[in-house]
Order: sequence, then C-alpha cells, then structure tokens
Amino acid sequence: MNTKPSSPDPAETTKVSRVFRPPKRTRNEAILLLVSFTFGFSGFGVMLFLEAPPDRRLFAIPIAALLLLFPGGISIWGLLIYRRAFLSLQNGTVISQHLFSRQQLQLQDVVTARWRLMPLVGLSLSTAKETVVVDLNYFQREDQLWLIQYFRNQIPPDRQQDWPRFCWLIAMRLKRQSQPKTEVSGAHEILITRRRYDRIAMPLTIISTLTGIGLAWWLQNLGFLTLPFFILSFWLLMRFQTPKKGYVQPRIWGDKDNRDTLILISVLGLTSMLYLIARKLDAPEPTTFLWFCSFLVLSAIAFTPYLMRSERERKQRETTRLEEAMREWDADQTAENA
Repeated sequence: MNTKPSSPDPAETTKVSRVFRPPKRTRNEAILLLVSFTFGFSGFGVMLFLEAPPDRRLFAIPIAALLLLFPGGISIWGLLIYRRAFLSLQNGTVISQHLFSRQQLQLQDVVTARWRLMPLVGLSLSTAKETVVVDLNYFQREDQLWLIQYFRNQIPPDRQQDWPRFCWLIAMRLKRQSQPKTEVSGAHEILITRRRYDRIAMPLTIISTLTGIGLAWWLQNLGFLTLPFFILSFWLLMRFQTPKKGYVQPRIWGDKDNRDTLILISVLGLTSMLYLIARKLDAPEPTTFLWFCSFLVLSAIAFTPYLMRSERERKQRETTRLEEAMREWDADQTAENA
C-alpha cells in the first residue's frame, strides 16, 4: 500500500539509513516490452517471409531479428538495472550503484547540487574531489518524491542549481501523481483507462483483420494476414502500462503550446502533401518545385510574426508557472513540517 511520503527532517541528516532499489515494475515493463515487440516483429517477419521470392525467404528471419535488437536491448538493459542498481543513504553517506559503476560521497561535503532534466532525471552531487549522479528514473514514484524532498532539505539552497525548472517539470508533477486524479474536472482534460484502449483496439483489430484478408485474397499474398499483429502488440504495450484506475491528462488541444506546434506541423504536412500530389499528377518538375518553395517562403513570412508572439507568450507563461510551482512546493513543505 502506497503512503504519502513525508519530508525528511533537515536536522537528522546523519540519522537517515535507507536503501532504494528499482521496483518490480521495472522488471515487468522490460519483459512486457520484449514480449510485445517480439510479437509485433514476428508478424513483420512472417509477412517478409511470405512476400519474398522463394530463394530469398531465409533473409526475412535475420531482418526481423535485426529490427528486434533495439527494443530487445532496451528490455535487457531494464532487467540489468533492476538487478544491479540501488541508492543507499547511510548516516550522511550517499552511495549510488549504477550498472557498471559505483559512486560515493559524504553529503556534508557537497558544494554543488545540480538538478537535471536531460539526459536523465535526477541530481548531480559534486564535492571538491568527486561527483555522484542520482538517477531518479530507477525508482518508484514515492521514492523519487522522498529523495527530492530529502536532498532539497539537506543541501543549502545557494548550492543548488536549476531547481525552479526541475520543481515545475518534475517535482510538482510527482507530487500531483502521488495523489492521482481519476475524475475529469473540465473539457480540457481526458481520462485514460485500460478500457479506453480496449475500445480503440477492438474495432482496429477487426478492421485490420478484414483488410488483411481482403488484400491477401486480392493480391494473392498471405503476408497481409499479419496486419493484426501490429495492432495487438501496440494494444498490449499501452494497456498494461496504464494504471487499473486510469489517469487524467490534459487534452492535446487544451494546451496553447501544443496547439501552436500542431498548427505548424499541419501546415508543413499539408504543403508536403500538395507537393507530392502535384508530382503524382505529372506536373512539370521545375514548376512544381518552384511553386513548392514559394509556398514555403510565403508560409514562413506569414507565420513568423505569429510564432514570435507565441514564443513570447510561452516564455511569460513558463515564468509564471515556475514561480507558482516553487510557491506551491514551499507551501506543501511548510505544511508537512508543521
């Protein structure tokens, strides 16, 4: 049973003795990823095998296996992380065990603590001689939040770098997720559940099955019978990554930054589609290319003022959100420590 993490007492740095390890979910997700992609690429391999001429069918197996290397490598990496990684806090000593290395330092000797968003979510603790990297991605949400509270309280604020953005994008998000919403509060939000993926996958599976059968009969190619494999592998992956009670997330159009990005992508996509249609209709190549470039230039001229205004508004919204996130975090910490 998950409980709300409590803030560590700043006066008890040397009394904390805890070891944090990756949860079983890390192992389960790695196995699920391996199974789902194996399922999907097996269908792809069968399709290649059936499509290829008889003298080249043996090449389909290594091609499918080669495509499986990347998701398979990620899965094996996750399993190794589950087996080896841990973070230990022992009476003021921080020990961080990664896959191939172990780092250690005394918390009281830290001169710089940099909150990191990329390429990993966590914290870099540096002394005059050494650095320890705390990767929060290894641990479950409750442990992540506890560790953020702990290091935020134990290290003097003037030694911490990049906290405002980390607080907004990571810390407050984790705090809200520790009390997940399961009710939609407005039209700008949507409830994502396993049943929702079931409703999407069922008609898509039926359509892909009928389409595969039709294409296989029409083109005399049995490889199209594997089309449902891809739908089922995607459904398997997304369904079991969704909590049983579901979760609430903002709609794509509910965020102005997302709307601006989608509008830009739509314009570029429409332009490219029109260019391809013109080529398909055997329009003169120089004229088509000139028209395409002219349209891009005119679109850029028309959208530049809009994009500049949107960027200024985005930065203003970001500054406001940073300040609100830090105030909310400090208020929660004051209430918890009261």
